[in-house]
Amino acid sequence: MLYLGQIYTPLVLACIVAWLRLEKGDHLVAGIMIGLLISMKPNFSVWPVLLFLAGHRMPSVVTIATAVVIAAVPLVIFGPGIYLDWLHLVATDGGRAVFLTNASFAGLAARAGLPAVGTALAVALLLSLAAWAFFRRPPVIVVSGFALLASLQASPLGWIHYTLFLLPVFLHHWQRPWTWLSAAPLVIPVPVILGYFGAPRLAQLGVGSVYAWALVLLLIGLIAAERERQSAAHVFLR
Repeated sequence: MLYLGQIYTPLVLACIVAWLRLEKGDHLVAGIMIGLLISMKPNFSVWPVLLFLAGHRMPSVVTIATAVVIAAVPLVIFGPGIYLDWLHLVATDGGRAVFLTNASFAGLAARAGLPAVGTALAVALLLSLAAWAFFRRPPVIVVSGFALLASLQASPLGWIHYTLFLLPVFLHHWQRPWTWLSAAPLVIPVPVILGYFGAPRLAQLGVGSVYAWALVLLLIGLIAAERERQSAAHVFLR
């Protein structure tokens, strides 16, 4: 991240502040922080959408309002052409999905030679989470954990750098064994993984896709934790 001169650090800070404020019930500041994040990284729009569907309307509305205000600034300064250029760049960026540092479903599927499967998995994940959020109305932090992970897995490009945004998720579940198992592969230096680029397809899909498999393991862990929470709530109600 530092070598590439990326700006993820302040965005990760905004993400962490948003998470902490959501824990405290400060939905205004949380919404502003999430708005700052998605104005720079639109793939994290999954977060306010799931919050809204789960009934946490205040942070979601503040998020959208903040993002719209920020998005209007370059529109006023540079005109609509700046967004047309951005859309063109996004539309022509699909060829990079196969890169080993892409931890999304699209990356896994592209390396398997089945790009359509990646799209299907991403859509299935988003629709499943939307239905779960709407009908189950889970707590705000539970929704946020799934939203951050889905923002990476369902994105066409979920670079390894984006896994920094999962820090609050890992720390929230740090006492669970699957947290450590899914976090450990993410600290493998990128050059080590890039060494498998150009290797046989099976090697690229296996060890070469360890970042993506780590996120799959994290998803399984979050699902297990949610089922455990629902079971405990059901027992309590009985």
